Amino acid sequence: MIRFFVFGDLHYGELEDGRRRVAELTARARAQKPDFIVSLGDLCPPENQNRWIREALESVGVPVLHTVGNHDTDRHSLAEVLDFLGLSQPHYSFSFGDVIFVVLNTCYLQKAGEILPLYGRNYKERGEGPIRYPVIPPEELEWLDRELEKGARGGKSCVIFSHHSLINDFPNRGLYNQAEVRALFQGRDVLLCMNGNDHGDDFRVVDGVPYYLVNSAAYMWCESIVPYRDALSVCVEIDEHELRITGMESGYLEETPEEAGPHERTWNGVTVAPRASSYRIERNKRDGAGA
Repeated sequence: MIRFFVFGDLHYGELEDGRRRVAELTARARAQKPDFIVSLGDLCPPENQNRWIREALESVGVPVLHTVGNHDTDRHSLAEVLDFLGLSQPHYSFSFGDVIFVVLNTCYLQKAGEILPLYGRNYKERGEGPIRYPVIPPEELEWLDRELEKGARGGKSCVIFSHHSLINDFPNRGLYNQAEVRALFQGRDVLLCMNGNDHGDDFRVVDGVPYYLVNSAAYMWCESIVPYRDALSVCVEIDEHELRITGMESGYLEETPEEAGPHERTWNGVTVAPRASSYRIERNKRDGAGA
């Protein structure tokens, strides 16, 4: 069996209780005894005073896989982000058991026919012609195709991690060229895709592939910051028969109107609620069932 711990969108420095949240995540990861940890991006400003966060995660004693998030590049170049995260490449893969785990970098934009890394929120710039954001460059798509084919030929399944969604079609939320990515999944054994960025709780199956949005470890964003009580995370287990996503229920640090009653409203295409839902997914069915 493979077990891994996943969280995203910690946004350290934006809330006063950031240190508590890091401690909560690391303590929960230790208790769940994963084979590795996955951060889905927007961890913290990639600056020297924040290197302790990487060290805290690594203190759990298992590998930590980092994903580049769009806010990681607000004031730092892609090269600076990679150096801070200890990555040699912005997209990469590794094998564990009978699964290939693929980490994508979705933090690019297309402007005047050129693909550029995100930097300083350059997706908000005005100029001649439209800006397509976020996108995956053609060379990364080709690399992904090779990784999926390598898995198929080796009899391995694949799990995909990304910061941006591969199915959310709200403008500037999900990947602009998501259809190209999903087309590569056809005929390949993609067990699960997980993303962050949208600060919500969402699960959908598209063309037999499950897509799970990991809620923020910090807050709901709905035109303002509404902090969650707990640092949300999920634990995923994969065996020969099924995938089990074990989430958690939370609440808000301060009561909101939504908390007092039913809270199922959506924002930018996803359910906004203080939780990370649990699911069981049969490997031979891929339709999913709530736990």
